[in-house]
This record gives sequence, structure tokens and C-alpha cells, in this order.
Amino acid sequence: MRRAIGQHPSIAETDGGGIGIHRQQLRRWLAVDRDTTGAVPVQSLDAFACERGLVTMAEARGHIHAGLRSAPTTKTFRRWYESETRRLLIEAGRTASLYQAAIDAGTIIAPPRATLEEIANGHPDLESTHAARRVLEKRRARRELTEREAA
Repeated sequence: MRRAIGQHPSIAETDGGGIGIHRQQLRRWLAVDRDTTGAVPVQSLDAFACERGLVTMAEARGHIHAGLRSAPTTKTFRRWYESETRRLLIEAGRTASLYQAAIDAGTIIAPPRATLEEIANGHPDLESTHAARRVLEKRRARRELTEREAA
């Protein structure tokens, strides 16, 4: 798993108790980025942006949250922060439109989205796994209620 850290822009190593990367998710992400068939490559937005040196919403959000943590003390800082935020958001929008254009042109394929059931079968320490399980349980209860009302 350590070899994979840094090969994919969405993969980060954690120091214990936080949200980490489940091995199955890690293998799926790495397999998605690799062209195994020789056909049109499957590529995520993050990999697309990393390969071309483009800005994604992750960088824009990072800048926004970093600025929110440090209260702007001067007008100069506030003006710079606001202009940089606008620039990053515009570039992230351009990146998303370039990615969509590449998908529409057929040069890349977007990776398949994980189903809620796949997420619910993830690592039990992940918050996303617990959230997916709660959603599935609510859907099951709602379905049973409508079936009882219909009968």
C-alpha cells in the first residue's frame, strides 16, 4: 500500500484513527488509472488534472478553507485571498469542462461510480461505510412500509 501513496492524487496516508483508504478501494483506483486493455483509457478527473497540471476543486477548496482558518488581518491579504479564490474556482471550472470535453470526444472514459452497496461493504472504520449502511437501511425500511401500505 505504501508504494501506491503518491501515485494517485486522491490517495493520502493517514496516521491511524481518521478516515483512511481501504485496500479494495485502493486497488480499484489504481486499476482504473492503468490502461490494461490498450483501448481508450479510463481516467478520473483528479488523474486527468494531475497529468496536465490543471487545478481541481480540491485545490480551490483547500485554499478557501486555509483562508477561513486564518482570519485576514489586512485589506491587502483579503483582496489577494478573494482574487486567488476567484482564479482557482475559474480554473477548476475550466478543468471540469476540459475533462467533460475529453469524455465527449472519446479520448478518455470516466471511471464507473461505486454503487451504494459497494461502499457499504467497505472498511468498517470509514465514515462513508457507516453512512452508506444507514442510507441502505432507510431505503429498506421505506420500501417495506410502502409494500405494507399497498397490501
